[in-house]
Amino acid sequence: MKIPNYGRDITFLLIESTTTSFILFMPVAYLLFRNIGLSQFQIGLTQFVFAITLLFLEVPTGYFADRVSRKISNAGGDIFLALAVLIYFFASNFWNVVGAEILFGIGLSLSNGADSALLRAHCAEKKLPYQKIASRLQSYGFIANGVGAIVGAYIGAHNIRWPFLLQAIIFLVASVFAFQIRNLGVHRKTTLHPVKDAYRIAKYCLHGHPKLAWRMILGACLMGSTMMMVWFMSPSFISAGIDIKYHGLLFAAVSIIAILGSEAVASNTKLKHTTPLLISASAYFLLGWKISLYTVFFFLLTSFARGVNTARTKPYIQEITPNDIQATAISVYGMLYRIVSSILVLLVNFVGNKNIQYGLLLSGIICVAMWFVFNTKKQSFE
Repeated sequence: MKIPNYGRDITFLLIESTTTSFILFMPVAYLLFRNIGLSQFQIGLTQFVFAITLLFLEVPTGYFADRVSRKISNAGGDIFLALAVLIYFFASNFWNVVGAEILFGIGLSLSNGADSALLRAHCAEKKLPYQKIASRLQSYGFIANGVGAIVGAYIGAHNIRWPFLLQAIIFLVASVFAFQIRNLGVHRKTTLHPVKDAYRIAKYCLHGHPKLAWRMILGACLMGSTMMMVWFMSPSFISAGIDIKYHGLLFAAVSIIAILGSEAVASNTKLKHTTPLLISASAYFLLGWKISLYTVFFFLLTSFARGVNTARTKPYIQEITPNDIQATAISVYGMLYRIVSSILVLLVNFVGNKNIQYGLLLSGIICVAMWFVFNTKKQSFE
């Protein structure tokens, strides 16, 4: 997919974002955790720690981006991500993984919101369609995900730690591109103390603007509904008897199908915001019924839902958010998303630790329950 000529800054943003989406370690992360000696529940617990880190840092780092520099926040996030995967490379126990998850959380909290705010500002300057470019950006990211999964699985089949070392280098390269992007956009100006101002923005997002709050809650649940699948994928492949050397191809398939979802958004395909919940639920129920070489491919349904949700959620929130709090508002949304996903991941992994299929069935029930709630409240966010 050729990147159109959007100008230097937007092109660098697309390259930086695509580079950070070139994830080598995802196909082997579960295998490394198990090799270290982590149980399915401990894996869920490390993700809970990661989510809690983001919970406390999302709003402060988003406010830093709006108040000081979105460019520095975005680039700094890539550097913290590089440090995190280096710790993964040397990890030998549960606590090493916890430390890496904390650093990973710091890195994502710095980048999350800052990159979206920068892209929106540069699109506005050039009078380019933000929603379309943001959706295309997700497509580039999913392509990078797919290629990275294939390469990472191939390298991991020889040594499950090498993908983490190479990933650190990739994140550092991304930070170099991030530092080349002009800092642009309306920045927050106020005489209030930063802590008090950040609190007021968060309160405005969650209580002062009901439609914005509902859109954030909807987005958090939509993204959380597909996140439950992430830590069931590798054990499902293993249960289906699929050799590790093919895991990368399956993770690549996830990205390919997700591209279809993001491209559907870019093409303005009419799809209700709550429909992806039913698509994900179908996958969970089918896999919960039976995991085999034939049914395991139903997890691709959650990939399509993820592509739709990822491309649509942030722009949907941003379109009713004031320009001077764009990064902070996305960080508030990110905080909600982490709360929802951490609880869901911990819960379904607790059940899945006893039986993977029970965890999958519970995930399907959760998706249906979310669909029912938001369909009864659709007038609140549409």
